Amino acid sequence: MPFPRARTRADRTAPRVGPPFLPSAPDRREIAEYRRRRYGPASWLGRLISLAVILVVGRVWLHVQAQQIDFGPVRDPAPAVSAPATDLRTEEGLTRLVDDVRRATGSTVVDRVAVYGADRITVQTADPGRPTRTRTYVWDSDDGLGVVTTDRPLARDPAQRTVDLNDLAPGPVAEVVARAPGTVGVPAAETTRLLVADLGSGPAVVVTCIGRDGRIGELEARLDGGGVVVGVSP
Repeated sequence: MPFPRARTRADRTAPRVGPPFLPSAPDRREIAEYRRRRYGPASWLGRLISLAVILVVGRVWLHVQAQQIDFGPVRDPAPAVSAPATDLRTEEGLTRLVDDVRRATGSTVVDRVAVYGADRITVQTADPGRPTRTRTYVWDSDDGLGVVTTDRPLARDPAQRTVDLNDLAPGPVAEVVARAPGTVGVPAAETTRLLVADLGSGPAVVVTCIGRDGRIGELEARLDGGGVVVGVSP
C-alpha cells in the first residue's frame, strides 16, 4: 500500500483547477447598454412613428376586407313613385302614368312618352335649367319611375314640341289601344306600343301593333281618343 506523498512547495503554489465555466445570466443594465449602443436611445418620436405605421396597416387591411364583401347592387336615388300593378295601356294604367310623371318631374309637360309594353315606358323632358339637354326617365315593374343618369345627356332642341299629359283622356285612349290590332289589320299582335308626342301636327297618340309574322300596323289619334287615322308613321 503506497503512502501518501507529502505536498511540496511546488504543489502549494500551483494553481488549482476549478469546475467547468458556467456563464451567468446577463444583467439588465448590460442589456440596456447593449441596446443603446446598437439601436440608439429610445425616443417618443420613434414610438409615435411605430404606432402610426400600425394604424395605417390596420386601416388598409380593413379596407381590403370590406371590398371583398358583396353589399348588392348600388342604385342611383330615384323619385319615390309607385310601380304599376296594371297594364299601362289601360285606363287605370294611363291614369297612374300621368300621376307618377307629375310626381317625378314636378310637371305634366313632356317631350314624349313611349310605352313599350304592359309595364315599361320611357319619359323624356327638358333637363331643369338646361333646355338644350334631355332628361330621360325609365319606368319598369321593379324600380318604378327613375332618372337615367348619363355622363353625356342627349342634346335637345330648345324649340322642341311638347305635350301636356293633362290633356290625355285615359278612358278613350285606352279604348283606341284595345281596338288597334283589329283596326290596323294585325289581329294577333304580339306587341302593342304607344307613343305620346307632337310629331309636327299637334299632340297625338300613335299606336303600333307588331304581329308574330312580322306584320306592322299603325294608327294615330288625338289625346282625347278621337280623329283616328290608320297608316300614319311617327
